[in-house]
This record gives sequence, structure tokens and C-alpha cells, in this order.
Amino acid sequence: MHQWVWARDIVAAIAVGVGLFFLLTKVLKAKKQLTLWISAILGVASLVSFLSPDLAFNMAPTVFRLPMLAASAGIAVVFYFGLMLVIILLLDLIWWLATRKRSVTGPDKRGLDAQAGQIIGSATDDSPDSDGHDTGTQVITADVSDADQDTDSPSTDHDQPTHPTAELAPDIGDDTPALKPPRRARLHTVRLLTALALVLSLIITGYGFVKAQEPAVTQVNLTFPTLPSNFDGMTIALVADLHIGSMTRDSFLPMVVDQVNAAHPDLIVLAGDIADGYVKDLGPKLAPLKNLSAPYGVVVTTGNHEFFSNAGEWMDYYSSLGLRVLENNAILLQRGDQTVQILGINDRQGKGEWAPNLSLAVQRGGAPANTFTVLVAHEPVQAEDDRGQAAKVGVSLVLSGHTHGGQLWPLGYLELLAQPALSSVHEIDGVTSFTSRGVGTFRPPVRVGADPEIPIITLHSG
Repeated sequence: MHQWVWARDIVAAIAVGVGLFFLLTKVLKAKKQLTLWISAILGVASLVSFLSPDLAFNMAPTVFRLPMLAASAGIAVVFYFGLMLVIILLLDLIWWLATRKRSVTGPDKRGLDAQAGQIIGSATDDSPDSDGHDTGTQVITADVSDADQDTDSPSTDHDQPTHPTAELAPDIGDDTPALKPPRRARLHTVRLLTALALVLSLIITGYGFVKAQEPAVTQVNLTFPTLPSNFDGMTIALVADLHIGSMTRDSFLPMVVDQVNAAHPDLIVLAGDIADGYVKDLGPKLAPLKNLSAPYGVVVTTGNHEFFSNAGEWMDYYSSLGLRVLENNAILLQRGDQTVQILGINDRQGKGEWAPNLSLAVQRGGAPANTFTVLVAHEPVQAEDDRGQAAKVGVSLVLSGHTHGGQLWPLGYLELLAQPALSSVHEIDGVTSFTSRGVGTFRPPVRVGADPEIPIITLHSG
């Protein structure tokens, strides 16, 4: 496991612990000793959760599949719980600022200040009463006692405060909700919302886990004026991002293979990130790929994850299963006297001889000029690499995956910072591009707002 992976996950776990400690002590006002233990325990649990997918990738502990699966799902719980806590803290801050501003500049303060001024003024008024006595101070003590005693007449008891004005100021501020709303109400609300956030994060993760196990076949129709008429109605099954690993249940890939074959596509495309691990550990799990069947066969390209675990070994293994590997290469499809070209280039993670090379793929294809061309590239951004080279060499359609449709909403918005498209059909640098949400998952076995899919793309001649 790379050191940067450990460093990244340790930093994330520390952030979880520190964030929980702040929340519990400063916001929820919990006891510090209890808070310290809770933060430490949940921080360590988060670290285990963050590390589990990488441990599974490198160690392939198939025997620990269920514990690893549960631990990995914890990433989604931490993510959604943390996201909701940030929202709760922002709402609490807005509430505090609003009540604080009201206590300083609210409409009730002027009236209360005026009222206090009149009372204080009366305290210093030396005008005599109807009997000719100076009762200024006695009147003030009577008014103050009325708030605490049930009396009908002014009190002259020697226990009354001798400086009534000093006692009035705090009474006005403390007893008036308009100036200082009870802190307890806000604290109660935050505690209630925090408990609700934890429950919701568990529910969302459970929902996303179930959805991730149910890839669906989706239908996509694309029309091109340049598509040869003989190929009108041709279908391509796009299978991207399977991410078969030690945590994947044994029945998952056979289920996907059956779904693809049941759609009877003319061509099957595996667009990279097929495995998460090494051939020596996962080879038997990938063996069902040999059962894929289509008239034009099955083509495979590399994704970034192949390069994490020796892409050369995986390409050799796929070839042994009867799959056609396109490493900067091409195949030509014939219907009558008309031709369609399928190009496949390596992922950008490849270096040296493994680097993506579209020009080399076109050269190896050897198709005549103006041949309708489909490019299979793992990442949608590859459609605009090399200053729009795809459009220059006559590519009409690019098929990609990689994004998982964001996998966990709203992370897709961050993915768009690196990729020009998240899913579905887009035009990228003048070329029609279709990006699949993919079949599998990476790290948490959870999908929220990005259901897994197996697109069946039907090409129509315009």
C-alpha cells in the first residue's frame, strides 16, 4: 500500500475525531472526558473504514469479505453524517447571529431602553408626593418588589435595596426573550438534528448499498448522418467500471454477464477498470467474462485501475479468455461493402509504451478516410486530449466510463472539475460522447443518486 494512502486516511480520521470533539464539547456541551473517548473511538473506526478498500485491493482477504464490506460502507456513513453536521452547524451559526443581532438592534430594545430610562429618571426625581414627602426612592423600591412580591402598596422595609437603579439593568436584559432567547432551546434543536442526521446517514447508506447491487440495462439511441446505412440499428453494450475485487460477491459478475447477453448486442465493449486487485488473486473471479457473447465479439481497453495492479498481466489474462484487447489499436467491422472502425486507447495513467496514443491506433486500424469511427477511451476527458485530436482524426462517437456518475451525491459536482461530463450524452470538442455511470463501485460499495447501469447503445443512420 502506498504511503500517501496511509497519510491521506490518517489525516481524514484525525479530521473526523477533531470534528466530533468540537461538536460534542462546544456545540452539544457534552462532558469532555466522555467526548474524548467517543471522538477517539469513532476516529479509529473511521480510519479502519477508510483503509479497508485499500487493504482489500492489496491483500485480497476474500475470507474477510463481509467485515471489509461493512467497514467500507462506513465511508458513506461518515461522509453523509459529516455533510449533515456541517449544515447543522451552519444553521446553528445563522440562528446565533440572527438572535444576537436582534438583541443588539432589535425593535424591542428601543422601547425597553426608553422604559428603563423613565424608571431610572423617576428614581432621581425629588418631587414630593401629595403629603409633601420626598418618596422618589421609595417608589422605585416598590416597583422593583412588585416583580417578586404580591403587595398592593409601596414598601418601606429596611431590607429594600438602597440603589434600585443598579438592580434594574440586569433584570431588563435577562428576563426579556427579545434581547436574549434561551440558549437551551437552540441546544435542544441542535441535539435533535444531530441524532436525526446520524439516523439519516445510516438509512441513505443502506439504500445506496442495495442500489449498488442492482445494475440495470438502459437503452440509448444515437443518430449519425455519417453512419453507413448497413449499420443502421447496430447495438453496442457498454460495460464500464466493473471493479471486481475481493469484496465482490461471486454471483455479481455472472449476473452482469447474463444481463448483457440477454440484450443480444452486436458488439460488447469493456471500457476499463474491470478489476481491483491482481491477476493471481482475482483471476478466477473474472473468468465469467469468457461467457460474454456477441456477433462482433468483445473488446477491452485499460482503465486507470488496471495500471494500479500490473496492466500487462491483466491484458494478457483477458486475451486468454477470448477477449480482444485494444491497446492503442483498432478493429474493423464489416457489413456488406461498408465498414465501421472501433478504436481503443489506453488510459492516461499509462506511461511510456502504455501511454494513450490515438494516432497509433488510427494507423494500426488502417481504415479508409471518412470511415465512421467509434473511440473507446476510459475517461471522457480523453475525447478532448491533444487539443481535440479525436475530432481531427474523424471520430464520430466516444464511449467512456470512469466517473461512476459521481457515485455518492453530491460528489459528482467535484468530478466535473476534472472531467467534461459525468454521465449520458454530451458533445465534447465537436465529438458526440457517451459516458456510462458504470456497473461497480470504488471504495464504499454504495451508490446514491448514480444508479449502476449497463447501457445498450443503438446506432441509427440519419
